[in-house]
Amino acid sequence: MKMLIVQTAFLGDQILTTPFIRAVKRIFPDSLLAYLTTPVGAEAVANNPNIDEYIIFDKHGRDKGITSLFSIAKQLRKKKFNTAFLPHRSFRSGLLVYLAGIPERIGYKSAAGSIFYTKRVTRDTRKNEALRIMQLLTVFGLEMDNLPLPELFPSDKDISIAQNFIQTYSLSGKRIVGFAPGSVWRTKRYPEKSYVELGRLLIGSSPVDALVIVGGEQDYSLCKRIASGIGKNAFVFAKAGSILATFALMKNFVFLVSNDSAPGHIASAAGIPVVSIFGPTVPEFGFAPIGEKNIVVQAEDLPCRPCAPHGGMHCPKGHFLCMNSITPEKIFYLIEKNLLKNL
Repeated sequence: MKMLIVQTAFLGDQILTTPFIRAVKRIFPDSLLAYLTTPVGAEAVANNPNIDEYIIFDKHGRDKGITSLFSIAKQLRKKKFNTAFLPHRSFRSGLLVYLAGIPERIGYKSAAGSIFYTKRVTRDTRKNEALRIMQLLTVFGLEMDNLPLPELFPSDKDISIAQNFIQTYSLSGKRIVGFAPGSVWRTKRYPEKSYVELGRLLIGSSPVDALVIVGGEQDYSLCKRIASGIGKNAFVFAKAGSILATFALMKNFVFLVSNDSAPGHIASAAGIPVVSIFGPTVPEFGFAPIGEKNIVVQAEDLPCRPCAPHGGMHCPKGHFLCMNSITPEKIFYLIEKNLLKNL
């Protein structure tokens, strides 16, 4: 049997799909399992022992447009897949597997491309996204109720990059906390000055020895400014192609402070607690990091929240109270109460 998972959504969605990848391979151990994803998705889910083949669909780059969609569909048709799973609810993904002639196409009833599916399941909006993706297996009579941790697989090179960073800045054996201040959506970013103030509190008034500000290449300037504002014992790890190296580095952290964005899920896979700051979005959307010791920080009783599924580039009200009303002192208090006492 040849099976295909189509996941071309954001980085966080890619990470939350990894428990499903593992489950499919365990249920169908003799199947060939292929994963169709974006270049960033392929980077994040690289080296996964449950994936037999990666198929890159650069939907915002070289594969943008209807001609490329037909070309990819033609390639898939030649591979003669039996089943396609569609955790991403896009019209394009549904059309793609339909054009590829895959006989069994499994997705959500609520998906934009559900017209192209042969089997449809109800997406339970009350559940975490990882469990919602698991619901695709209910067509086989399987129920998944335990919230599964995501998993990532760094290469030896990724591990070496992380180790070299630790050695370069003499961080071995130190109590390191991570900050992840970036986000594609501006309104999801906790204010830069507030990260600086929180960093100073952690370095000056707690057992924390060092802070590492992490992100992608696009976040470097932001991370650098925050590290400079904090001063001594604050370091930056933000570069291109560093998703799995960041994961390997996070295994050295005692916890991560993050916006509602992908690094929180990377930290979850690394097995460390996550302090998630939710502004325009809410945990009820199903994208809070998975973990028993995690902390959610958000503005309570703000009638304009949530304002958008992903947040936006600008606050529609102009006041940005969903983030501005969350003080660094409040976050520090929650961290001190729940995470610092055992350091």
